Amino acid sequence: MKLHIFTVHLNPKWMEIQKRFVSRHLSKAQIVWHPIVDSRYPKLHRISDKIFGNSVITGVRDCDHAWLSMRHAVKLSLAYDSLSPNMGDDDLVLVLDSDAFPIRDASALLEKVANDETTVVAVQRKENGDSYAHPAFCLTKKRNLDWLSQYLPEDVDSPWLPHSVYSILNPVKRDTAGALYQCLLKSRAKWTPLNRTNVIDYFPVLFGIYGNIVYHHGCGSRRPLVDIHRIGVKFSRRQLMNMADSYGAVGEAIYQRIKVDDEFYKLFTGEEHVGPISPRYESRMMRLTLGAYDHLDEKFTKILKKSFEKVPRRLRHPLLEKLTRMT
Repeated sequence: MKLHIFTVHLNPKWMEIQKRFVSRHLSKAQIVWHPIVDSRYPKLHRISDKIFGNSVITGVRDCDHAWLSMRHAVKLSLAYDSLSPNMGDDDLVLVLDSDAFPIRDASALLEKVANDETTVVAVQRKENGDSYAHPAFCLTKKRNLDWLSQYLPEDVDSPWLPHSVYSILNPVKRDTAGALYQCLLKSRAKWTPLNRTNVIDYFPVLFGIYGNIVYHHGCGSRRPLVDIHRIGVKFSRRQLMNMADSYGAVGEAIYQRIKVDDEFYKLFTGEEHVGPISPRYESRMMRLTLGAYDHLDEKFTKILKKSFEKVPRRLRHPLLEKLTRMT
């Protein structure tokens, strides 16, 4: 089966990693890469072309919109719209964030969509208060996208553009591929969510494994600020930046492990013993994070606590255990 992969890269950081894991765990598919890079950076084109092949989208210019998600969505939408006329109706379409990729054989997901057992398979970040199909990993079929497009909201013309999505933390949230989620709601089409399956967490939202198949680092190309930071807490900008720097340091350590270890995910599945985070960062993270749980929506804290209570005590990460106890 032919699989078209669309992924927006702001820099080369995750390119080789993503290609490595996709090639290993989607080996049964005929992969056609469509990496999307900013046309203003020829060097990035050359790097992308060397890694992914001769299918780099070079004509998609950076959007002037200040909202990062809008720029991401516009690039993705333009790339898909320009290439979809040349796709077969039964070709599969996979949208990936630059820091997302399968960590185990994902053939079953491809077959599920190819055999029309489901319309869409996508990450669902309940741990971030979200219920929509997240574009970190969103798998569907061209025929399905064509059919769903008849349900597009009147103010958008592509399923990959931002639109309203339901979030416990942010009732007015808009995100990339929000239009696709609106189509799924209106059509009442069946879709398959991939929920977080971490046994060990360094942070409730970042560094996540979904459906035991997909890894999403989260904020891999920018400062780690997510809804739990921006909406769920009442910190000053300085406190938010301090928290982001602390989690950024942890994220960089995990990234260095990913570069050299195809089984890095055992850090999160309980298959490998994980000690406390470096004391240099743990006290800082603790100080900044504990206060966040005092301001979170009650339903949201229950989600975190319920999922954590299922983890055997011997596998619980000391930091998360302390945080959850505070809820």
